[in-house]
Amino acid sequence: MILIGDIDAVSRDFIVVKRGYINIHYYDIPISKVEGWDGHVLWLKINEDELKRNYQRGIIPDPSRYYVKDYPYYNATYYPEIVIIQL
Repeated sequence: MILIGDIDAVSRDFIVVKRGYINIHYYDIPISKVEGWDGHVLWLKINEDELKRNYQRGIIPDPSRYYVKDYPYYNATYYPEIVIIQL
């Protein structure tokens, strides 16, 4: 088993894994490449070389597209006000 990093963000189609503290890498992994999750470890259907070659990104996940864990520059005050539709 190879430790890739920590889950940093999720969306309906992708999971973003963050690796590193100083030299940070992000991996945008499609849900279709996930074999399973046991509550602590994310199991992938691909190996580390394929992960680095195809899914490594150098950008922080966009909070408008992902639920981002502990995003340092974004908090709940920036969310737009929710419009309530009266029926």
